[in-house]
Amino acid sequence: MDTTPAAPRPAAEPTTGRTGRLRWTIGRRLAAGYAAALALMAVIGVVSFTNTASLVTNSGWVEHTHEVLNETNEVLSSLKDAEAGQRGYVITGVDAYLEPYTAAQESVTVHLEAARDLTIDNAEQQARLDELEPLIAAKFDEMQQTIDVRSDEGFEAAQAIVLSDAGKAVMDEIRDVLDAIMADEEALLAERAAEADATATTTKAVVVGGTALALVIVLVLATVLTRSITRPVNALTERLREIADGDGDLTQRVDDSRADEVGALATVFNRFVGNVATLVREIGETATTSSAAAQELSVITAEMTRQSSDAAQQAGAAAAAAEQVSSNVQTVAAASEQMGASIHEIARSASEASNAGRTAVTSTAAANSTISRLGESSTAVGEVVALINSIAQQTNLLALNATIEAARAGEAGKGFAVVAGEVKELAQGTARATDEITARITQIQSDVDTAVSAISTTTDVIGQVNDHQGSIAGAVEEQSATTTAMSSNVAEAAVGATTIADNVRSIADNAQSTVDSIDQLRTSADELARTSEHLDALVGRFKV
Repeated sequence: MDTTPAAPRPAAEPTTGRTGRLRWTIGRRLAAGYAAALALMAVIGVVSFTNTASLVTNSGWVEHTHEVLNETNEVLSSLKDAEAGQRGYVITGVDAYLEPYTAAQESVTVHLEAARDLTIDNAEQQARLDELEPLIAAKFDEMQQTIDVRSDEGFEAAQAIVLSDAGKAVMDEIRDVLDAIMADEEALLAERAAEADATATTTKAVVVGGTALALVIVLVLATVLTRSITRPVNALTERLREIADGDGDLTQRVDDSRADEVGALATVFNRFVGNVATLVREIGETATTSSAAAQELSVITAEMTRQSSDAAQQAGAAAAAAEQVSSNVQTVAAASEQMGASIHEIARSASEASNAGRTAVTSTAAANSTISRLGESSTAVGEVVALINSIAQQTNLLALNATIEAARAGEAGKGFAVVAGEVKELAQGTARATDEITARITQIQSDVDTAVSAISTTTDVIGQVNDHQGSIAGAVEEQSATTTAMSSNVAEAAVGATTIADNVRSIADNAQSTVDSIDQLRTSADELARTSEHLDALVGRFKV
């Protein structure tokens, strides 16, 4: 065999080429490609972030404008509520109609102050609000005057003030100012919406265009880098195939002159081939030594086989005696288990009787609870009926008042008087019905109390029966435990005897297994000798 020494380990590769310039290794090429793509993505990200921040800010101002419009509309809505309350009072003279008017006085002030706070940075809107405040005050003065006249002088005097259109003129001026405020805010809203659309369009263009450009750059770089890597790797693969199919010629080497990772891979491959050549030489030497040792081992195992056969025969006789003892103990254990099974059956029957008693107690308790809830429900129904009766009485009283008012109104109130009379009759009928329902609910509650008392007595009796059944089940359970313990002890003795028999049989089996193993060992030693000779022949095929 050729004894050419393995190729020496090369020194660490330099980071610069022979001209002193930085080497463009595969890692640096990939890093440059990634850096270009990341830089473009960073530009896209910065532009997108800036435009998104602008959109968020613009959205905040749009929300601000909507709040101003909402507060302005609330001012107008409150004034309308105030007018509605004023007119209702003028027509009816009922103080309840003044509630919207009173609430509007406070809400107008709240919404007006909110609008002023929201437009603090808009001088024109502040001026309009300054103009609006005295107009609103004048409107409330006009409405208050009408209310006072209606209270002091009657409907016709208040109607004359309303027909003078003084309040309408003030309200028209208020509407004009509010319309101007809302028009200005709607113009701002349209302007901000246009800005948002422009920003969104720019963002889309940057993202789409930048992404497309990034994809083109990545594809170009991927193509160039792939070709610069796959071509030399394919050449290296072809060289490896030639070595593998060349009848084990380990003297061949590959070109390792490239100044990148592929060149480094070729250098490592050449070193690997040299190391394999050395390993093949050492395997050949070891195979010769193994062949001689295997022949000596075959002689030793023949003597061990004879001695192990004698030990296996003696262990077999001891195993037969142990199995007879185990059979006798198992017969006693079977009888104990039959007695334990009978007592367990008695215990099971007693336990089932006890369980049936407990089930009966639970069922009667559930029935008692259900009937109790029925009593509570009837009480609740009684409370509802009382409420209906109260409402019917109030309705009857209102109908009576309406009849009196209709009588005062003369001919104009006749139709209203007829309706009031029908309402009164309906309320009286409702009161009679609720009285009858109340009487029936009282009877139901009495019957429920009687049922609860009877079920409670039944529950006590069943509980006593259940206690006696539990005592019987406990006594049977104690007897069952004693029998189980005795059966368990006998079973453990049977298991112990079986274990002894199994162990003795295992010893006999192990002795026989030892004989078989030694036979296999002798066969393996012969096979090792043949394998060593074959390995020596295979190593001889390599050219090292």
